[in-house]
Amino acid sequence: MEQNAKTVQKQVIVRLYQPDMDALKGAARQAGLQRDVQLKLYGQAGEVLVVIRAQAYAQAAATELTEMAAEQIEQAVGASAYARGKGSLAYVTAGEMIENECVIAAANPETGALIGEEFAATKRGAKVFDFGESSYNNTRTLHKIEDYAGDPDEETPLQMACDLATAAAKYGKAEFGCAVTGLESEKAVWAAVYYKGRVWARKIRPGEEAGKTAALTILDTVRLILQKQPVPYAKQFRAGKDAVWSEGKRAEKSGGAGKAVLTALIVIILAAAIGVGVWYALTTFVFTHDEPESSSVSTSQVQSLPESQSTAAASDSGIPQGELPAGNENGEHRLG
Repeated sequence: MEQNAKTVQKQVIVRLYQPDMDALKGAARQAGLQRDVQLKLYGQAGEVLVVIRAQAYAQAAATELTEMAAEQIEQAVGASAYARGKGSLAYVTAGEMIENECVIAAANPETGALIGEEFAATKRGAKVFDFGESSYNNTRTLHKIEDYAGDPDEETPLQMACDLATAAAKYGKAEFGCAVTGLESEKAVWAAVYYKGRVWARKIRPGEEAGKTAALTILDTVRLILQKQPVPYAKQFRAGKDAVWSEGKRAEKSGGAGKAVLTALIVIILAAAIGVGVWYALTTFVFTHDEPESSSVSTSQVQSLPESQSTAAASDSGIPQGELPAGNENGEHRLG
């Protein structure tokens, strides 16, 4: 009995950030169907830890069970799986930055405190983040960043976040710039990352976890950019240009205007087609007294024709009686 007992246990942690929860739950259910495998999910501020435990008769068998389950999870969620084991998101992102020889600068003390807290937990952090020494803690640099971004009362929080992130990279002499705005707002928090002329911004719901979520968003966005992966939870804008967040009422209003333009265009085309058809029918079937002099048949001759011949003359014109020629309609419409 004791020799056959499954006493060997193995545990693996798969770390994810902002995964597709439907895909994750489906993969977790599928992996959990395996005998002797248990899965638990823990989440905070968009980060999800999947703890996989397996029991077997031998170490190799237990390892194989956890590996299979971990691979199922990673394949289901794709690039949102950033590590296994104890490696934090800051640790992994710092590793990517070291490999690509780049650093990140924060736009202001508030952003710096959030990013600094994450990087302080790993020795790699000091290699990619200056903790404000040459950026927000330097008075001259901070003034340049603030001047570039402009007056917060005249710009939207989204625009401010994008401009601050751009300025942080420019004046902080870094490849990446980051900024967080709206932490004290009840509407929305914005996290922005600048890199090579582009800005990635994310809208975050305000609350107790907003600051932590913003910091992890910045770190994960940097990781995905360096890995040449899309950032599914953020929108991309050109640096130095107006950043418009098209959602909600703005999107509905824009869509409604587009439908109105399309409808009006169709009505105009149909009206024009009907007008041309009526004009053509009138000029074809109604005989007037203003015939050209070069006509081979005079007006009096046309009027003296018997009714049967007049009908035949109309049919000889090649246009059936009672039918209008089809108008030409363009089926393609472009909206401005």
